[in-house]
Amino acid sequence: MRLSPPARPRVPSPAPPPAPALKAGALLGGLLGALLGALACDPALTGELLDAAPAPPGPDMAPPHGGPVQPGLPDTPPPAVDCATFTFRAPPATCGALEGEFTPSQGAQHIPADPIEYLYAPPSSGAHRPQWGRWGEYSWLPPERWLHNLEHGGVALLYHPCAPAELIEGLRALARSYPPDDGGALRWVMTPYGDMDHPAALVAWQWLARLDCLDADEARAFIARVYRQAPEDVAGDGAYAEGWLGR
Repeated sequence: MRLSPPARPRVPSPAPPPAPALKAGALLGGLLGALLGALACDPALTGELLDAAPAPPGPDMAPPHGGPVQPGLPDTPPPAVDCATFTFRAPPATCGALEGEFTPSQGAQHIPADPIEYLYAPPSSGAHRPQWGRWGEYSWLPPERWLHNLEHGGVALLYHPCAPAELIEGLRALARSYPPDDGGALRWVMTPYGDMDHPAALVAWQWLARLDCLDADEARAFIARVYRQAPEDVAGDGAYAEGWLGR
């Protein structure tokens, strides 16, 4: 009887060594290198991502603004009028309809420190300071400030220093009588303004209504047409509050 040789035990083959794990830094570096390589191969894409600049603001689009108020700027000084000798033009028999005057935009540039001159008096648009006024009444608010308030959709109630006290009180009562709307409380500023031959005026962005007397219903109708019709719709208070009396 022929005996077969004993079977040799099977020795398992050694497993291949595991692939080395990529370190996070190496993986990130590889991805970054691939991205830079793609950019280098596409000059148009490189220019689009690295060299593109935002479009400059248009005449009615203001750049980012606000910040602290810089003291000592050459803003328009308070009016110096001798009311003993000043006379207004002859008032009409009745207040009548308040249509208002529309003027082309004079721009909305922000001038941080240089003097600003205006073509119209009172102005209803034009260059102004970056810091607008806190909403409310002032003993004096320069046009360089309240024009920025108009750009934010507000209305300025201006009165001549020699205006009758009852007219001034009527403007104040009008401004405070509005209930809030979907944009919050009425955005208004009130200040004396001497460079006009009317007792008062209502001013919104590009709109001016000169007042010889105050008809509250006509004033409300005018404000309804022009309120919040400006390049920006900003309800917040500004940083400028010199001469602020309240709201």
